Amino acid sequence: MSSNTLSGYIGEQYVKYRLLSFGFEVIDVNANYPYDLIAFSDGPVRIQVKSTSRASSRISSYKFSTGQGSHHNLYKRGAFDILALFSHKDERAVFYPQLPNKYKRIKRNLFVSEVEKRSWFLALNKCKL
Repeated sequence: MSSNTLSGYIGEQYVKYRLLSFGFEVIDVNANYPYDLIAFSDGPVRIQVKSTSRASSRISSYKFSTGQGSHHNLYKRGAFDILALFSHKDERAVFYPQLPNKYKRIKRNLFVSEVEKRSWFLALNKCKL
């Protein structure tokens, strides 16, 4: 297993764990889909997880590739509902509705427990609109 694959797997399992702790049922998805997890909240919510393992303590923000594949192609609109960005260094995730760009820069100070939970419920509410 490559380090990128392992990093992604760890991110997926962390996000699954957190959503279970928030009281949601969550299942893993086959690699042939453009999302990694499905959470259930009045119906299925498709979640794409992106991870970063940059470990420098001097980094003030992370740049996530939110594209698909090695060329970071944009996902088709509606391919998933929520994007989860996971930081290995901080052991936290931040959640967003699907983004229309290839990269997302996130300030490191957002990877805290309060933001993690709040961002999940905000993203969940937006995808239900």
